Amino acid sequence: MFADILEPYTLNVFTDASLRKISDVETWVSSGVIAVYGNTIVRDDYRVYKNQTSNYAELKAIKLGINIAQDICRQVPSIKVVNLFSDSQISIYGIRDRIFNWRIINNTMVGYGNKIIANQDIFLEIMNLIIMCNLHINFWHQKGHSDESSIQKSRYSFITSNRIVGANESNIDFEFIKYINRFNQMVDNASRKLLYQTDSMQDVITPISFLIPTPTYHQEVLNQYNHLINGGS
Repeated sequence: MFADILEPYTLNVFTDASLRKISDVETWVSSGVIAVYGNTIVRDDYRVYKNQTSNYAELKAIKLGINIAQDICRQVPSIKVVNLFSDSQISIYGIRDRIFNWRIINNTMVGYGNKIIANQDIFLEIMNLIIMCNLHINFWHQKGHSDESSIQKSRYSFITSNRIVGANESNIDFEFIKYINRFNQMVDNASRKLLYQTDSMQDVITPISFLIPTPTYHQEVLNQYNHLINGGS
């Protein structure tokens, strides 16, 4: 798997988010993206949002990463594989697995036990953006804040979080884990640095407005989406 990740047909996107408490009533969060081609960072981008949650920022980072990946793939047609790595388990599990089991009740998306899905608008925007761009993409959860001393735990976490079983486990070697940890740490540090260098709301970056259709959620759309992510089905 490590050999594939460095191939010229593979683009690897790393996303992360940071949170900064400004006061008892105000919180800022940042979203960061690094796009990597081989060992070279070819694009990075960051956003800062006021009074939002960490999960909001993680999802915004993923959405931004998808947009960047689509733009790069359009410029480099030889790219055939796009991987997106995030250390936000709730985000990756949501957009990769759980979204297929959510339901709409009274125009509201709910999950197990009819619990309302937080940031459901962003989940739907991500799904519709991927469909609109016809972007084949793999979503992977990786353990955040890992280093050489915890590489065994990072490997175990990656295998279990992404349900890699059997002979495929041997493809997840330590060099692969070191690679994804390296860029996860980079985007984590960069997004946090930007957040703490932002001194006033005048410095906060205006969020990107994506021109995508009103999000929809029905079986036909879910089938299209399922075909595009993690190898399809």
